[in-house]
Amino acid sequence: MQPRTKSVKKIYFDVGLTVLIVVLFAAFFSFQVQKDSRERVLTTLSEISSQSVEVMQKEISRNKTLLINLAVLLGQEETLDPPTLLQKLIPVDKENNFKRMGIVLPDHTSYSTDHKDVVLDDEGYARFASAMEGQTSVTNTVRDLVDGESVTVYSTPLTFADGSRCVLFGTYSTQYYKNLLSVSSFKGAGYSYIIRQNGDCISGSTNLLSQQFSNFYSATAAYSRQNEEKVQRLQEAVQNGEQGVMLFDREDGTQRYLYYQPLEVGDWYLLSVVPSEVIDKSINGTLVPTYLLLLGSVLLFCYLIWRIVAMYRGYRDRVEQLVMVDEVTGQGSFAKFRLDAAALFGGKDRTPYALVCLNVKKFQYINDLYGYDEGNAVLRTVAECIGENIAGGEYAARMQADLFVLLLHCRDVQLLQNRVTELLHKVQARADKRDGDLIYQVRLRAGVYPVQDRTLTLEGMIDRAKLAMDHSRQNASQPCGLYDGALRRQLVRQQELANHFDGALESGQLQLYFQPKYDLQAGSFHGAEALVRWHSPQNGWISPGAFIPVLEQNGGIIDLDRRVFAAVCRQMRRWLDAGLQPGPISVNASQLHLYRLDFVDRYLAVIDRYHLPHDLIQIELTETALFENRDILAQSLGRFRRHGVQILMDDFGSGFSSVGSVCTMPIDAVKIDKSMVDHLVDDEKTRLILKNSLALFRSLGLAVVVEGVEQKDQYDLLHTMQADYIQGYYCARPMPMGQYQACLQKAQGLPVTGQDEIAVV
Repeated sequence: MQPRTKSVKKIYFDVGLTVLIVVLFAAFFSFQVQKDSRERVLTTLSEISSQSVEVMQKEISRNKTLLINLAVLLGQEETLDPPTLLQKLIPVDKENNFKRMGIVLPDHTSYSTDHKDVVLDDEGYARFASAMEGQTSVTNTVRDLVDGESVTVYSTPLTFADGSRCVLFGTYSTQYYKNLLSVSSFKGAGYSYIIRQNGDCISGSTNLLSQQFSNFYSATAAYSRQNEEKVQRLQEAVQNGEQGVMLFDREDGTQRYLYYQPLEVGDWYLLSVVPSEVIDKSINGTLVPTYLLLLGSVLLFCYLIWRIVAMYRGYRDRVEQLVMVDEVTGQGSFAKFRLDAAALFGGKDRTPYALVCLNVKKFQYINDLYGYDEGNAVLRTVAECIGENIAGGEYAARMQADLFVLLLHCRDVQLLQNRVTELLHKVQARADKRDGDLIYQVRLRAGVYPVQDRTLTLEGMIDRAKLAMDHSRQNASQPCGLYDGALRRQLVRQQELANHFDGALESGQLQLYFQPKYDLQAGSFHGAEALVRWHSPQNGWISPGAFIPVLEQNGGIIDLDRRVFAAVCRQMRRWLDAGLQPGPISVNASQLHLYRLDFVDRYLAVIDRYHLPHDLIQIELTETALFENRDILAQSLGRFRRHGVQILMDDFGSGFSSVGSVCTMPIDAVKIDKSMVDHLVDDEKTRLILKNSLALFRSLGLAVVVEGVEQKDQYDLLHTMQADYIQGYYCARPMPMGQYQACLQKAQGLPVTGQDEIAVV
């Protein structure tokens, strides 16, 4: 019996040991699954919160953009006429679900689409103070001045042609935000609030589990002593603009998970809440197979473990497929890229990296012309090509739309910039399409930020790379921009110029200059090009190459062009009245004018106001502006030409146009860019190209002005080629109005007067 007893004991021992191993393994496995599941569910809560934030911000941004665009449209009216404005606002109000729309006058009078017109007291008028000062704004929750309902008010300045102004506003009930927030999450158990930094509630979802309160902090802190400490930490995080998750108690003894995240609207914050039992139920559901292991037989132990592991891996793979794989490209998602970046910069590896942003130029055209399926195919091609050209330890993902982000090794910045440029060429070569009716070119640009501060947020790194990418637009020969100290200083300098420009314009710091054109065949000056120069009392002369691009970006070039044009017409009228024949003067116009409906009418009105012969005025548009806006050229430029105003193509030869393509342009003359003239003397091909181009333009009846002539050899060659006009330092530099006036007087045998005068724009 002793051997049997020993055998039984051994069996008991083996069974006990097996059970102990199963229990320990199950406990360990349960703990690990619980931890991973909790993190995964909280990540899901974070993503749902981020989606809600994005929805809210897009909706609020859409409403603000709607008001701004509407203000621009209404601002084209001659003067402020409330009845007319209200008639135009009514259909907009109905279509966009405003509670009401209307206008507020400086005298505190308001008019609304629901005819609830009131005279505002000082407190009510304060809601529109920012808009009266020129800023578009959104209020926090306020009481409706008519029925007392809780509302938010969107407002933006509205200025008319005669200078009269008012505020355009649209009012939304807080129920509007409740509808946006009442998106089901966690099978209807989740709910959301929008609060201010001080805890005041702006709106909340209509979920039955949610509670209504005036201040979240005070209401939550009252539930338990532990909540007081948590609320204090939450307040500090909110004040610092942070986002995160916390667990707090409810008055019924249950707990709630709270994810807090800032909205980019005032000091608003989005709170996403889900009961802890929902998360616990999700976690426990995963653990049921583990607990069943304890009741199973030892013979089924291995099989059950295998099944659980297989189920876990399948679940994990499905979640990773949804979260970690981009649905368009099939490559790693931006969420995965974010995790990889966090692990990279949070670890001990100090390998130098650079963050690269890359996007497809005018990608929207591909979607519009060929459909979204073709656009997605382009994005997949870009992603595949990027994936094939990055090494181990490097990461890439599509961030949004056509914007890709990469983390690349960066031991040498110049080598990396060359590498990214080569990558752009490879992607373009593969993505270009020439298949039947599908013919398009894919062009990309990129920005590189060499990571120096690893504590900088990923968003901060991306912003710097995007700045470098946007800056690359100004350099057609280098599609890959680099963020460095020089770029940062340049951006600061550009912002300073933008800040001081309006004051410089009003204080007369911008002066009118003229650069004469020389008629090669007649051997005399014939007209000029009007230019603008900025003389700052603090900084001296500021190059047009420094401030013109800034104005092109912020839209200030529109006002500058109009002022220059009016100053030229005014000065020409004075010359004609004094008996001078100034010849045709050409004035530069930005391509931004082509998008304005009043461009032609406004310019023709100025010419007629000064009773000028139309053939004395010429409009110069760059080669790029003409070739990028063909669809809107025919009508607007055609009207100029029908009224006798000539159109000149400026900077021909600096872009990608061909001589043949010029034939289809509605222009009267071509200005050859200086870049072609620079190599005229020492390059036979350049001479041949220019000679043949001049012959073709001549046969088409187009006059030709050659810019940048600085040497006698260039002059002689152009004279032999029978060019019409030349312009450059060899003939005359740009000069102030008084000096140009003296040139006209000398040429026409008149006494020289006002040689030191200047013309202020």
